[in-house]
Amino acid sequence: MKGISHHARARRQPGRDWARGLTLLAAVTPAVAQLVLLAAMAAERRWMFVLMIVPGLAGCLASLLAMIARGRAAPPPEHRQAADPGHRTADDFAALPELSMTAVLGLDEDPLMWRTIAFRWLSEPSTRVPVGTCPGGIATLDIVAQGPHALVAGTTGSGKSVLLQNWCLALAARNPPQRLHFVLLDFKGGSAFNPLRGLPHTVGAVDDLDTAHALRAIIALERELKRRERLAAQANAASIATMQEPLPLLVIVIDEFHALRQQLPDAIERLTHIASLGRSLGMHVIACTQHPMGQVHADMKSNMALNLCLRVRDGLQSTELIGNPAAASISPALPGALYCYDGEDVTPIRCCAPVQGTALVDAVTLAGRFLGASAEPLFTPPLPTRITTENYAGDGRQIPFAVADDGVRFHDVTPLPATGGIAIIGGKGRGKSTALRMLAELWRRRPRTLVTVSLRHGETYASASLAPPIPHPPSADSPHGRTAMHTAWLVDDADALFDPFCGDPLAERMNLTARRNNTTVVVALEQAQHLRRPEWFRTRLIFPTGDRATDLMSGIPSELLNRFGHEELTTPGRGVLLEPGRATILQCVLPETTFTKPAFFHGETS
Repeated sequence: MKGISHHARARRQPGRDWARGLTLLAAVTPAVAQLVLLAAMAAERRWMFVLMIVPGLAGCLASLLAMIARGRAAPPPEHRQAADPGHRTADDFAALPELSMTAVLGLDEDPLMWRTIAFRWLSEPSTRVPVGTCPGGIATLDIVAQGPHALVAGTTGSGKSVLLQNWCLALAARNPPQRLHFVLLDFKGGSAFNPLRGLPHTVGAVDDLDTAHALRAIIALERELKRRERLAAQANAASIATMQEPLPLLVIVIDEFHALRQQLPDAIERLTHIASLGRSLGMHVIACTQHPMGQVHADMKSNMALNLCLRVRDGLQSTELIGNPAAASISPALPGALYCYDGEDVTPIRCCAPVQGTALVDAVTLAGRFLGASAEPLFTPPLPTRITTENYAGDGRQIPFAVADDGVRFHDVTPLPATGGIAIIGGKGRGKSTALRMLAELWRRRPRTLVTVSLRHGETYASASLAPPIPHPPSADSPHGRTAMHTAWLVDDADALFDPFCGDPLAERMNLTARRNNTTVVVALEQAQHLRRPEWFRTRLIFPTGDRATDLMSGIPSELLNRFGHEELTTPGRGVLLEPGRATILQCVLPETTFTKPAFFHGETS
C-alpha cells in the first residue's frame, strides 16, 4: 500500500489544526458560560443558585481536561492513519498483473481446454475459484466459505459485469452442471450475461426487457426454495450438503440490483427470504449494484458476508462495504480493480481481463456435451401467442392439444377421452371451434376411439364420423361379447341444444349420451349460462371475454384474471382449463393449415 507523502501531510496539517481549534473552542465555551454565571450569582449573594451551578461547571472543566489529555497522548497523524483502516488509501493496483481467465485457470496453453475441464469435473467439486491477482499471487473467491451471499458494488465502468462473468466462468470450469446451477438476472439490457446463457450450468436467464419473464424467475426461485426445504426435511438433514444425494448449488447472480428494486419492488422481499434461508439449502445470491447504500435491504445485507467493492464515487459507499473509503480512490483507468472484504481481511484484487471471444465458453459447453451433462431449465419464458403443430415437427414428441403454464414452466396438455363431458366456452374469434377440431383430430388418431363431430348449418346440425388415418386394429372382446371401444362426440355451436324448448333431435340425444359410460361429450358454446347441465361438464376450457364479472361467473379464479393483460385477453386460443380443484392457463395448439379444409369430414353425414 502506498504511504502518504510528506508534502501531502504538510498540506493537510493546517486543516487539522483548524479543526482541532474549533473542537477546543466548543469544549471551552460551556465552561466559560458556567463560570460567568457563577460569578454573577455570587455577586448577588444567591448562594442557592451558586450551589446548583458548581456541579455543572466541574463537569465542563473535567471534560476539557480529558480532551486535552487525549490530544497529548494521541499519535501523530501519519502514525494514526497507518494504524486506522478507516484512513486507508488506494493500493497500487497498477503493480498487479492483469491476467486472462484462461491463465489463472491454468488453461492458456491447453489446446484441448474442454478435455481438461471435463477431467476436473470428475474430481471433487469446489467453489473456491480464481478471479484475478492480489499482492499474494492468484486471488480466489469462495461464495460458500466466505458467503453465503455476496454484494458487489461499483460505479458505471468500474468492471462489475466483467467480474461477474469471470467469477461465473471460473465456477463453471471447476464444477460440473450436476453440482452447480446458475440463474442470471440482468437488469441493464441483458448484455452482461450474454456469454453465460449458453453454459450447461445455466438454468435460467432473464433481463429487464421482459418483466413478466423476470417475475417468473422470482416465483421459480421461491418454489425451488420450498422444494429444497421439503427434500431436506424428508432426509432429516440440517443442510443439503449432508444429504446422501446432495442437490446442486444454485447461484443467483443479479446485475444492477437497484433496477430490479425499481421495476419489481415485490421481488425484493422474496429475494430477502431466499437469502435468509439459502445457506443450508445451497442457494447463494450475488447482488451487484451501483449504490449499496439504501438500495439493498438491511435484512438482505445482513446475510451478505462477502463484500466486493470496485471504484465508487464517494468514501461513504466504500466504507459501507469494506470499512474504509479506499475504493473511492481507485483510478478510473483501472477497471476491474476492487477490494474484497470477507469479514476478516480487506484484500486488493485486480480482476482478470475481459474474456475475449467464446473459446472458454465453448470449452465448457463441449465438456458438458462430452459427459452428457446439462441442467434442466428452472423456468421457461411466458407462453407464446401462437403455437402450431409445426413447432413439434422433428422433435419426436407427441403433438399436444395445448401448452399449459403453471406460472413458472410449460407442460403439454393432451386430454384423454374419458367418461364425462368437456365444455369449451368462448366468444367468436377466440378459438373455441379451432380447439374443438384440434381435439377431434388428436382423438381420431387414438386406437379404439370412435369420434363423431356435429356442426351447425343454419338451424340444423350435421354429424359425421371421423375415419382414423390408419384403421384401428381389432381389440379384444369385452366380457359382454362387444368390442371395447370409447366414443367421443364433439358438438360445435351447441348453445341452442341446451335450450329447454329446442326441438332438434340432437338435444335429446345429448341428454342420453352424456350419461353413458365410455362416452365423452365435448360441446363448444359462446356463453357459460347456456350450459344447463354443469354437473355433466366438470371440465371446462374457458376463453375470457375481458369482462371481469362475466369471466368470474364462468368460473375463472380471480388470481388468474389478475395475471391477464390486454395480450392474454385478445390472443386467440389463450384460455383457462378448469378441472375439479385446479385452474391452469394454457395456449391451444393450432392445427395444420390443411386440417381446416372441408376434407375434415371423412365418412357418411347423418
